[in-house]
Amino acid sequence: MSAGGFTALGLAAALFWAGLAAAQEASPPASFEPLNLRAVPIPFDLRAPRAESAPRLKPMAAYALHSDHPRFGGLSSLAFGPEGALYAVTDVGGWIRFALEQDSAGRLTGVSGVVGDLSDGLGAFPKEDADAESLAFSPDGRSAYVGFERRHRIWRYDLTPEGAWPARAARAYAPPELRALTRNRGIESLGVLPDGALLALAENSRPGDAAIPAWILRGDEVAELSWRPRLREGFLPTDLDVGPDGWIYLLERRVSLTHGWAARVRRLPVAAVEPKVQMGAMVIADFSNRRQSLDNMEGLAVRFEGEGEARRLRLYLISDDNFLLFQRTLLLQFELEEAAP
Repeated sequence: MSAGGFTALGLAAALFWAGLAAAQEASPPASFEPLNLRAVPIPFDLRAPRAESAPRLKPMAAYALHSDHPRFGGLSSLAFGPEGALYAVTDVGGWIRFALEQDSAGRLTGVSGVVGDLSDGLGAFPKEDADAESLAFSPDGRSAYVGFERRHRIWRYDLTPEGAWPARAARAYAPPELRALTRNRGIESLGVLPDGALLALAENSRPGDAAIPAWILRGDEVAELSWRPRLREGFLPTDLDVGPDGWIYLLERRVSLTHGWAARVRRLPVAAVEPKVQMGAMVIADFSNRRQSLDNMEGLAVRFEGEGEARRLRLYLISDDNFLLFQRTLLLQFELEEAAP
């Protein structure tokens, strides 16, 4: 979602969405449509992590993505799904599947994609309920989970035997703890733990509480966590991924009128995620906007790439342009380099 607090941004977004809604009603989208993406290389800036013992993120590629398709934009969350495709969800109830082109070293060289609609499944889907903000796939690749805000809930989509997604939504998770969140501060970060339980983080704290609301959902059981990734620096969580290396990677964002956009990446061990245990996360990358290299960063996905000695853990970040002409959809690729013992 938008970082909030800017009346001009909100007004411009509202006007754009009104026009987009009218276009959608006049011409409903097909099951999926090509985006005809253009990936334009951009410079970007990365500051060193704060601790010498922290792993390093090595920049590999950075692109601004452009498409004339009216449903391209407002991207939130990233996740690798079936057959290695990279998926995102959007603020207007859409899903996007990216196919990544890479060279022999694994560096991102191009992107293609299609866009589809999340609205089929569990009954009515009015536009005010279509703000998808988080996405995760089950470890077995059989289910996808999408978190929506404003009317806070998580939908489970059961994939077809061939791994096609999205299929029809099969179940909604909307416990009282989720429904009690502020209207525009819902489940912004969603991951699936190795045992299949959902890890869900809200975007902001409750009034008078510095902690970020976070839960583990196992079926109908909900366990609250003690999560305090946001302290005095003013960063708020926008996405997470449960990496295949036993770590949880968390993307955080900050925005201010004087300094613009900022973002950072933290990580903590999967084993540290326990109810009522105070959890902390190490900063492994801190981004600045000194070269206009950043925007409203809202999505993070992690996976191993390469074979044998060339196998590396890589992180992908994406930004949400809020369907505004003066913002961009950025796709960034990094490689994790562990610090020496």
